Amino acid sequence: MSTGRRLQPRQTYIHLLCLFALAFNVAVAHAEETSLTLANAVSRTMAQNPGLQVFDFRLQGLDGRRITADQNPALEAGLGVENFLGSDNLRGVDGAEYTLSLSSVLELG
Repeated sequence: MSTGRRLQPRQTYIHLLCLFALAFNVAVAHAEETSLTLANAVSRTMAQNPGLQVFDFRLQGLDGRRITADQNPALEAGLGVENFLGSDNLRGVDGAEYTLSLSSVLELG
């Protein structure tokens, strides 16, 4: 089915010129391209998008949290003294009771 419209020679030349320009640009871009490594791609991306640099700091923070979570719970030492101000024969520190403790959290899960 034909609509009855034919391209004018001038329109045909314009279309061919645009197609040639597009093909030439793609060929030039492809010829200039060298092999792309991951490190090269990351450095280009970071150079063109400085807002992405915040993710390096977030990654370092997450690494620090992981290292902290991998550590064992801390030990706590305590010293308790009772009855150190006694009376009569147990006056002063003679009747004092000392308690030395060492504690930690037991992780069950």
